[in-house]
Amino acid sequence: MNQLNHLSQKSIELVETIWATLWVRLLIVLLATLLSAIAGPSSALNPYLCPGFLYREPYNHRVLVPQSCPPNTITQQQLARAQSPNQFEECSYTKGLSCSIASVVELQ
Repeated sequence: MNQLNHLSQKSIELVETIWATLWVRLLIVLLATLLSAIAGPSSALNPYLCPGFLYREPYNHRVLVPQSCPPNTITQQQLARAQSPNQFEECSYTKGLSCSIASVVELQ
């Protein structure tokens, strides 16, 4: 009988440990979620998240970088063209990877 009580006491301790671990993990996840929600999205440019190959040849002169990254050579050229007279910028950022520049024909 004593052995049965000892066995049930061990199983109760095991169940208590499992429940305590689950509650602690749930609390950690909840706090992390709340802290990230309070911090909010960061609008600052983060060059560490931008793919480095976009700044090396041949991509530097051929591929536009995402909107959240610092501009490479082709992106700077496209933006300069868009700001020059008789041109406008038609950017449709699909996942931040494409931007087309269209010229306006001057009507006389």
